[in-house]
Amino acid sequence: MGRRLLVVGVGSAIRGDDGIGPAVAEAVARAGGRGFEWTPFDGSALDLLGAFAGPPQYDCCAIIDCLASGRLEEGEVARLLPPDDDAPAGGWLSSHHAGILETLAMARCLDTALPADLRFYAVGVKDATAFGEGLSAGLVACLPTIAAEILSDLGVGLEGVNP
Repeated sequence: MGRRLLVVGVGSAIRGDDGIGPAVAEAVARAGGRGFEWTPFDGSALDLLGAFAGPPQYDCCAIIDCLASGRLEEGEVARLLPPDDDAPAGGWLSSHHAGILETLAMARCLDTALPADLRFYAVGVKDATAFGEGLSAGLVACLPTIAAEILSDLGVGLEGVNP
């Protein structure tokens, strides 16, 4: 059996370009072929722990979200590397305000099984706060390139997982 990959698209489909995560996750999973599963995600980062509960089900998990800070151009992709230590840079936050870094730190403290290969991708957007369905025309045009870049980083060809 080949690698099992979970692609998580973080974002809301009713907040315009904030929905780029789920759109890219679906495109990556469909192009990746057999062994890929994808899920949209718009909950609290702590809810991500539920995807990893129990024995490891996935060899790799790619989490894709938007970044509207202006550090990335619209449609630009960056792979983010979380810090190796267990203490979040900003200290511990309550469970009501936990982000992905705090969630990872909590998972490590709780000995939660995480995929051995956990990857985070940020996609540059201009505005992730507008209400309305659908991505901007610029992001729609970039979608195939974004998916191809992430597939390449995952070591996947267009016909599925490479051996």
